[in-house]
Amino acid sequence: MFFDVFISEVLQSWKSLLKKPGYMMLATMTLSMGVSACIVVFALVKASFLAPISVPNIDQVVRIGGVERGDHVGGMAPIQFMSINQLPNVQSIGIAAPAVTSVAVQNTDRTTLVSSWMVDKGFLDVLSIPMQIGRGFNSNESKPNGPDALIVSYGYWQEYFGGNASVLGKTLLIDGAYIPIVGVLPIDFPYKEADILMPLALDPDEVGWSGSFKVIARMDSSTSIGTVSQAAGVRLHSLDVEYKINEALGQFRQYAAQPIESALRAQTRSRTVMIIFSGCAAVLLFIVLANLSNLSLLRIMARSHDSAVRRALGAPLTRLLLPIASEQLLVAVLGGVLGLSIAWISLQLADSVLPPYWFISASSRPDIGIESILFSIGLSLFVMFIAMAFGAWRIRYSPMKEYLVSGGRTGSGRKSSQLGRILVVLQASLATLLLLMAALSARTFWKSSQVDYGFDGGQSLAFYIKPGRTTYPDQQTVLTMASALTERLEAFPGIERVGFGTNIPASNTDHHDTAPFLLDDGRTINSITSYLISPGYFEAIGMELDRGRTFDTTYAANTDSIIVSEELEKGIQTDMLDKRLTLPFNAVNPEWENLPLTIRGVSKGVRAHGPNRQLPPIVWIPFMANTEKLYDLWRDSDSLWFVVKVKGDPASFQDEALKAVRDIAPTLSVGGLQPVSEYQSSILNTQQLNLTLILVFAGVALSLSSIGMYSVMAVTVADKKHEFGVKSALGAQPGKLMGDVLKGGSISLGIGIVLGLLAAVAASNTIERFLYGADAADPISVLIIIVVLMISGLIACIKPAYEAAKTKPMQSLRME
Repeated sequence: MFFDVFISEVLQSWKSLLKKPGYMMLATMTLSMGVSACIVVFALVKASFLAPISVPNIDQVVRIGGVERGDHVGGMAPIQFMSINQLPNVQSIGIAAPAVTSVAVQNTDRTTLVSSWMVDKGFLDVLSIPMQIGRGFNSNESKPNGPDALIVSYGYWQEYFGGNASVLGKTLLIDGAYIPIVGVLPIDFPYKEADILMPLALDPDEVGWSGSFKVIARMDSSTSIGTVSQAAGVRLHSLDVEYKINEALGQFRQYAAQPIESALRAQTRSRTVMIIFSGCAAVLLFIVLANLSNLSLLRIMARSHDSAVRRALGAPLTRLLLPIASEQLLVAVLGGVLGLSIAWISLQLADSVLPPYWFISASSRPDIGIESILFSIGLSLFVMFIAMAFGAWRIRYSPMKEYLVSGGRTGSGRKSSQLGRILVVLQASLATLLLLMAALSARTFWKSSQVDYGFDGGQSLAFYIKPGRTTYPDQQTVLTMASALTERLEAFPGIERVGFGTNIPASNTDHHDTAPFLLDDGRTINSITSYLISPGYFEAIGMELDRGRTFDTTYAANTDSIIVSEELEKGIQTDMLDKRLTLPFNAVNPEWENLPLTIRGVSKGVRAHGPNRQLPPIVWIPFMANTEKLYDLWRDSDSLWFVVKVKGDPASFQDEALKAVRDIAPTLSVGGLQPVSEYQSSILNTQQLNLTLILVFAGVALSLSSIGMYSVMAVTVADKKHEFGVKSALGAQPGKLMGDVLKGGSISLGIGIVLGLLAAVAASNTIERFLYGADAADPISVLIIIVVLMISGLIACIKPAYEAAKTKPMQSLRME
């Protein structure tokens, strides 16, 4: 019997709901927006810094090195690695090159640049990740002059070998040598930047102090990170004291061990972005809940007379709630399914534009998993519970006698109206917060796009090549090749000037060489961004000097000269022209002598790290000034970049650049061939993606706030139908009635905007961390969101206001 009654009530409620589907459509769309937004953000967060890392017993793996930037652990020199190669309580230890670089892989029909990374056998042993097929490096391959071998990444294997297991034993022609493939990395290998791995072989008799190599170790299960940090620190500090390393710079370094998991997750650089998205999703979810509460209140009010009759006839509370629960169940199911569908489509569209570095491995892509489905179900049921709670509150505390006497024409009551207005204020304040974030982000993006980089690359083309050590064993052979390539390029009609160096400013490569320098008064200036450049580099990239002169066209004339940026001069607070800076080579290798260099020019400030970063102090060093030492320190991690200034469209000279490289260096491949302006634009790509997603959140919030405003004003007008009729009978014009409704909506909206702005000011320190050139109280952004919110709110109030304006006087008299 009960089951029959239950089914009858459910079917009757659904039938009633489908007869007037307006509420169901609004509620379903509202719920689906909240569900889809939260699922998308959850999928992104899960695939970025919550995704599991495939290193077995990862809590036993640490990175060891010098402490940098607070508690971040950096690299170490080969001689330091040798000193800790046999640490107590450490099962295995390994070393890898400081950075991923490029190598030219020659095929029968073409030469391609491939990202390459050098690691030793111990590095792979520490990670203990099984190969997809094949093996890792063996002991002989990790020794000097050992046999050649390479391991390819899963992606490279799929792209160039079709995932065929016969790849093992095949060779790649790299820098004139045929190197056999011995293994394929798994798809979830956490260091995913390199296409190929090559063995790193350190000669114990020739290790030095150059380089910032990555060192990782696997501890015994019973050993703590603190124990390993202390043991490594003691040995490394003793080595520093023995060789007097950094003593000339006034301090000794601190050393520590860091969990490898935190180091790997930091490489995704997604934490800040995901915090922003999570905050936006949370705010949007609160708006959804407030909106659905408003819509539920509107629906419950429409059923008030029916509930009053049932209650008067002795129906229990559960029976009274059954129609409400049935309606909310249908909304929850439809909203959940629609939300999952929207989320799936959104993730499919976003997958191709999301930055690969956001994710810990190639396999950790955002998708709809069982957790997302369970979340959708849980959120939908929670919303249904909220609606039922409103129904229970409404039924228990509403004056049911008044409903029976008036025939259901008394409205929703003062408490219901107050609750509706509170929900409108809450929605408006949250929408204000999201819209302000969107407006500030848009302003930040616009200001970033207008930044003066300190050079004019609008007429310049850039590309890079990677001279291998076999074909180009020293700096002189590299310079001979580069000079010939420069002459060949300048021979083409339309090419005005060519220069080359170890990098170009604002290239978005996230790799900038830094070095300490000594002043004549004994002071040390650390972490100075440094470039090795050729004559003509400044002219080719459109960089200007503030004073002094650029490098001569003859290399030999530049052997003792450098150019510094005005930011370095400002930091030292003295005129640096004709002064000296000294490269402390002795601190790198005790057998080397320091190299003093005379400042012959001061350049204007250059935003080498992008538009949203401060102008760094820079030293421009001519190739011949450093003899062989400095280039040898940098060449393994640096490519050789060329800048070509042209007449006309830089992109139209790409064929000339390719032909020149084929003519002068046929074994090398060209990478990153594009106008310099496109490098500058690419820096803003991630910022543009962030802005787009925040604008989507803000747009949804604005839509939901408008729906919430409409539902509350509709309830208010229904409540005051009798009052409007009386006013109309007493002579009130329709415009006056309409104005009263719009005024009430504007007051609630205005309070919400003020509260949202106050919340933004309170959180200004947090918000401004993500902004450039704008603050939380930016007047233009504030004005924009006030106008947008007021317009959308008034539009939402028009229909209820129109309903109030057309109230007939006789209606109110009959209601009495």
